[in-house]
Amino acid sequence: MKKLILTAVLAVCTMAFAIAQERNVTFYKVPLVCGAAPQIGCGGKAKPVLLGLEKKNNVVNEAWLNRAGTVIAIVWKDNVSTELQTATADAIFKENKLDVEEVKGKEYKKLLKEFQSGKDWLRGAEVDKLSEEEAGIIAERLVKRINDKAPLTEEKKQNLKKEFADVFKKRFSKNYGSEINSDENKAVEKFKTKAEGELTEVAKKYLNETEMAAFNDAIAQGLRPTENEKKDSKRMLRP
Repeated sequence: MKKLILTAVLAVCTMAFAIAQERNVTFYKVPLVCGAAPQIGCGGKAKPVLLGLEKKNNVVNEAWLNRAGTVIAIVWKDNVSTELQTATADAIFKENKLDVEEVKGKEYKKLLKEFQSGKDWLRGAEVDKLSEEEAGIIAERLVKRINDKAPLTEEKKQNLKKEFADVFKKRFSKNYGSEINSDENKAVEKFKTKAEGELTEVAKKYLNETEMAAFNDAIAQGLRPTENEKKDSKRMLRP
């Protein structure tokens, strides 16, 4: 009898915890996929949103981004009304010019389980890890473009990958604030101008005239993957 009562009590507690979790966590679909590395979220764009939410620490406990850059989770403090939750989130999303959609129903329950697992979610400044990963992806892409036109020695490839990635890491670590979202074109142009100059200085250390021409062509294609590069990436991911 005591065992049955204990089991019932545990079941009620578990149910109460689940309900509390649902009341305290809100999920929003967000457009924070990285343009230059579409397989992950953009740390630079996500960071001002997450930190902006966590500054509202009278109502927000935590703000998280999933690794893919498609969902933000907001963990609210206890006893915050739905109206205040919505007003707080809307203000930050508006400041960053993000079109978002609140997740509800079956999709919400699925996301809650994923979130509770703790896997592939990053909080606040932790999204710098995504920026570091993005830096390596772009660096590797540029070196591959150069190598496709002017075959490089293994030593040159490794040196360029490392130093190109260091350039991007340094640039990504700059705190652009909500400007990167509210005026993305301006922020991207500023980033591009400064990064290209630094990348060129690195390239000059290692490349001859023919290889520099291939470098200039690689840069001219932009930092984001071309359509052909996207197709190649998808083919590589197939089993």
